[in-house]
Amino acid sequence: MSSHDSTNVLAMVPAGGEGSRLAPLTAERSKAVIAADVEVGECIVMDHTLIGRGARLRRVIVDRFNVVPPGTAIGFDPKQDRARWFTTGSGIVVLPKGSYMPQSTRFH
Repeated sequence: MSSHDSTNVLAMVPAGGEGSRLAPLTAERSKAVIAADVEVGECIVMDHTLIGRGARLRRVIVDRFNVVPPGTAIGFDPKQDRARWFTTGSGIVVLPKGSYMPQSTRFH
């Protein structure tokens, strides 16, 4: 799935100050920046998130203020995912608020 296919991707968007609601992912609505050639499937991407070029995410919940660097794969190697992040019994990977920002925030 490309980053432009929003059928399996949801983003948390503000709901008039009363919390958030789920909506199909669009950069304008979610304030998430998703670079070219990103693959996401069955993900929730919250606002103020940067996902770098060529990243691949599957069954991931990305909370606010995270930077996923270019070329990163999350949700494809259960052993590695469990070692780095909270992973549910069904294999959903959770990146908590602001938890993933590598030393370099270079985004190209």
